[in-house]
Parts: sequence; C-alpha cells; structure tokens
Amino acid sequence: MTDAQLWQALKKGDKSALERMYKEHAEALLSYGYRFAKNEQVAEDCVQELFVDLWNKREKLGNNDHIAKYLFVALRRRIIREIEQQ
Repeated sequence: MTDAQLWQALKKGDKSALERMYKEHAEALLSYGYRFAKNEQVAEDCVQELFVDLWNKREKLGNNDHIAKYLFVALRRRIIREIEQQ
C-alpha cells in the first residue's frame, strides 16, 4: 500500500491504517522527538497526541503522498508549542 492509499484509508476511518502508520513511524518519531525536545516525557506525549489528533481530525486532513515527512513536521511543531507553553 502506498503512502497516498494509506492516508486515504485513514481519512475514511480505517483504524488499521492508523495502526500501520504508528508501527512504521513511531520509533523514528520518538528518536527525533527525544533529540528535539531534550525531554523524553515531552517527546513521548507529543508523539501520542500526534496520532490521537490524526485520528480525531482525519476527515479534515488534506491529501498526502509522504506520510513520514508530514509526521516529522507535525511532531516538530507540536514539540515547539509544548516547550513554549512550559
């Protein structure tokens, strides 16, 4: 399944698509988050919140052919917001 197909499945409410994205990208996102946030708990929370938001806002998501790129940018922005709020 391509990234575009996986993304479309998520948008249509396919929970297995979200699970697959998590399994494929969570480890790399956590590693990136640890380096970027300098705080393991913040990184872990932000990764979890990212996937929860993906599911909750799936119907409003645009099209996407590069899931990893989207996730890394979204995580970075989420971590920045979290650090600024602290």
